[in-house]
Amino acid sequence: MRFITLSFFLAVLTSLSYGQKLTGVVDRTDYRYKNCNRVYKRIVRAIGDGRSAPRLELNSRLNTAARYVPEQHKISLSTKLYEVTQSFGADSTDALAAVVSHELAHFYKDHKLLVDFGFSDVEVLRDMKGISSDSVAFIETEADYFGGFYGYIAGYQTLDILPEVLEKVYDKFELKEKLHGYMPLDKRQELSKQSKEKLDRLIPVFEMGNNMLILGEYEAAADCFAFISRNDFQSREIINNEGVSYALMALEQMPRDEQKYYFPIQFDENSRLLGKKTRGDFGYGQDIEEEVMELLEMAKDKFEEAKKRDPQYYMSYINLACINAILGEYEMADALASRATRIAPSVSVALNALVIQAIAKNEMGETDEAIALLQRAKKGGNGLADINLSVVSGEEFQLPDQGVAKILPVREQVAGIYSEDIEDIDLEDYVEFGFAKNSIHKQMGGSYQDAILLKGTKLFRFVRTDGEYSGKTEKGIALGTHKKKILESYGKPNYAFSSGASTFLRFDQSRIIFEINGNQEVVGWQIYFIN
Repeated sequence: MRFITLSFFLAVLTSLSYGQKLTGVVDRTDYRYKNCNRVYKRIVRAIGDGRSAPRLELNSRLNTAARYVPEQHKISLSTKLYEVTQSFGADSTDALAAVVSHELAHFYKDHKLLVDFGFSDVEVLRDMKGISSDSVAFIETEADYFGGFYGYIAGYQTLDILPEVLEKVYDKFELKEKLHGYMPLDKRQELSKQSKEKLDRLIPVFEMGNNMLILGEYEAAADCFAFISRNDFQSREIINNEGVSYALMALEQMPRDEQKYYFPIQFDENSRLLGKKTRGDFGYGQDIEEEVMELLEMAKDKFEEAKKRDPQYYMSYINLACINAILGEYEMADALASRATRIAPSVSVALNALVIQAIAKNEMGETDEAIALLQRAKKGGNGLADINLSVVSGEEFQLPDQGVAKILPVREQVAGIYSEDIEDIDLEDYVEFGFAKNSIHKQMGGSYQDAILLKGTKLFRFVRTDGEYSGKTEKGIALGTHKKKILESYGKPNYAFSSGASTFLRFDQSRIIFEINGNQEVVGWQIYFIN
């Protein structure tokens, strides 16, 4: 009995005994390994699982494209595979991500089969006793599906490229069209296309969840993220996002005449609640309305779940600290915020943690310490620190001029569809993605996508660019434009937050939302309509 090691698009057996040192391993200083590792880490972060990911190696003597070796807790990529991905030119990183995400899926979906077997050729599966072709097909399809989703969440366009990657892998490694114990190329490509069809119905729900949070439609956002979780995609971020939706629903229902503090309950440090205060009459757990209390408890459960999934996930600590403070559990809020400062991946995250820690300390009577913490956060550039410092000091505070009104709005468009014209809708033109109480429709139109969500009697429509869009906004913004140019042209956004690999900037006057990547460059935008 042995473990079968699952290879990328080709399940293969390894004749190497456990613990045997492999030869041909490329040094980690090699640029090829660095490129692979960069993609690898980004997808691992997107999956958001607290388990230790397998180690990654790039091997010049590996005879298969890629291999997940569970008994050695590693994923090996062949240098020949790296050459295959580089042949895709501008799409080479996406091709590499398709491979990496697939192999990681084998680990995270626990694809280990214990079977009797005999073999004489490590290139192909032989004498597959006890394993049906249906079992192999199921495993590969699940890896395509799971890996495809998180490759997309990580910011890579992996969904359409997979069949072509398969074809080039089969050609590069001189694999037979029909392999003993494994499916032929056309069958393997068909399975990848089936996974893509399923993802094409799921990803619009994820995108709409982000859109609903951007617009402050928290109940609809919660529906979206809950739907994704029920479809077996339970990353720490998606669980956290559902919790954020419940938390903001609760905060929105709290009486404004009892508002006091501003909390950093958001997706990440780039978000702000400057337009919405939260109730600040602390110790009020007994008089919060039942519905609000239920929402807060639901949010708390989700943040706890995200923290349990990954004990190093800093945002779950910040959000839990906020919820505990709202519920009057100040010592717990203080401890959670303190923990967040220690594991924060950046200064800006740590500053948000200082803000909630200061709020907790102020409510515990440690006002001097609270002021000192807020002053530190303010010095670091945290916008919430200045507001809460006024609250703690008992001073009046005026919300800062957001700068939006200083720049005149324009009629924005995507592919000739203008923001004021997108209310003309014929639902028969859309493909329906039904879930929960909502109905999402998505329409492809050359270089743009058109999505609709119906929530009761309310309709939301978003028309967005795709990755090949060649046009510009009315103010000259194109794909690849730096964020700085957006701010110069449109002023400060009404709302900004980050999710996964992207940051979103919303400008209400022009009804446009920009998506920015980690390099601060535009990767797309959308115009929206709400009736």
